[in-house]
Amino acid sequence: MELIIGTGTVVEASRDTMPATGTPGWATDGDPASSIPATDFPASHYNMTVAEMVQVILDAGLTLDRTNWGQLSAAIQKMIASPYGGTIFTPVQQGGGPNQTTDKVNLGQDSTYEGLLRLSIDGVDHGTLLSGTYLATITGTTGDLPGMGLWFQAASQRPAFTYQDATRLPKIIDLAINTDVQTLQSNQSSFQTAQTNTNATLSADISQCVSGVYGVSTASGDRQGKGLYQAGGSARPTFVYNNGTTDVYSALAYYADVTALSATLSTDINNCVSGAAASGDAQGLKLYQSVGSGRPHFFYTGGDEYLATYTDVTTVQANLTSFQTSQANQNSTFATEIASKVGTNGTNDGTNSPITYLGHNNASGAPFVISSLVGSYRIIPSRPGSGYNAISNMSTDSVGNIILSDSSGDDNSYAPVLTGIIADSPYFGWWKKTKLPDGTYLLEQWFALSGITGDYAVVFPIPFASPPVVTFGVSDDTGSSNQHKNIFADYETGTLTGTGMTLDVYYYDSTNGACTVSGDFTIHVHATGVVSN
Repeated sequence: MELIIGTGTVVEASRDTMPATGTPGWATDGDPASSIPATDFPASHYNMTVAEMVQVILDAGLTLDRTNWGQLSAAIQKMIASPYGGTIFTPVQQGGGPNQTTDKVNLGQDSTYEGLLRLSIDGVDHGTLLSGTYLATITGTTGDLPGMGLWFQAASQRPAFTYQDATRLPKIIDLAINTDVQTLQSNQSSFQTAQTNTNATLSADISQCVSGVYGVSTASGDRQGKGLYQAGGSARPTFVYNNGTTDVYSALAYYADVTALSATLSTDINNCVSGAAASGDAQGLKLYQSVGSGRPHFFYTGGDEYLATYTDVTTVQANLTSFQTSQANQNSTFATEIASKVGTNGTNDGTNSPITYLGHNNASGAPFVISSLVGSYRIIPSRPGSGYNAISNMSTDSVGNIILSDSSGDDNSYAPVLTGIIADSPYFGWWKKTKLPDGTYLLEQWFALSGITGDYAVVFPIPFASPPVVTFGVSDDTGSSNQHKNIFADYETGTLTGTGMTLDVYYYDSTNGACTVSGDFTIHVHATGVVSN
């Protein structure tokens, strides 16, 4: 399908469109005998017809192809099949397939039970079909999943039900048959009989037991009792419970134990001091000598304390006397060290201010001081010999020049100098750069050129901001005839720039008494000029 390709076509914006007024009608070839003219087909009607067909092709996502005359049909088939996920729509046929009759099949929702499908063939009702989603969500239960199928498994000889889980993976559930249910019922009856006998035995045993949970308050930290028995080792009744980690065995006292303890306590009390407290004091509870600390250990209501002995007091006194002697010696040492230190002003008297710190910087190697007036600054050591001036201050200006002030009052400026090697064949030499007061640099380049013959274009290894001053040196060539040759070198007039020049090299041949621009020489160049960085 394609638009018109021929003489007299126009762009879309200039095409003829259908008139806004007029009575729509049908076309006729006309009848000259009856004076009925043939219908005049205007370009606007043609444009409308073609646009309708083109739009179908474009809506289907196809591109107009002038060589393909079946695009309209393909577009219609694609648009019909698109909602069904296919490329060409094929409707379901009513019967007539392999092993099928040609009866008419009707499939619809059951009129009584919503969600069930009902089948009829040639008007005969054949009941409902198994629905994998019937009542799956009607009951309001969340998490229901649709069933996929129900069949009989040959391997297990049981029916099986299949469904898809939430990840769309198939799951199979074996269903029980009547034999399974009968076997389970028989096992349950046997278990119930055995459990009845066990219950009767347990009931008889429990009637002779005390409860381990009666009155237990777990909120208060009570623990359930596990047992009560007479211990053979201690010959006392023993109570057992679990503290949450392990079993705890607690021996219980006989009445005779209590009366014996009462008699012992009565005797012990007669030998005790009173722990009765005055108003506001804590009640004393007990006092005994601790084996571990070797000191009296006093307990009272709310806590306990170890009491000091006379030995503790004498030990502290000895330590104090020793410390006082040591401190006196240390104070004497401090006084000696302070006397050797440099003194400083106590306050700012207008001429001098106090130094709060004097130190040595390990990184720079210079001493420095800290003053509350000017902060931290370095001290420049200066120890001139006879006839020399001492340096009183050293600083740098805005372009990095070093300014040295001496004791005579003179200021001397020293410009930073950088040097480097030139090693880029055929240029070999070195360079020096000195910073000027205006921030620019004076650059000097020394380099040698080997194998120079005749006129030679020289490019400065480091370009200058403007034409430099250039001087030359040459090496003498004795020549093959052992005759001395005077060699001359200069640059051609007008060729010198900040980036290079043209060398003019020649020599005087004493054999023929003429100057010759040829040969193989080594030229030494010295160029001096200004660079910006």
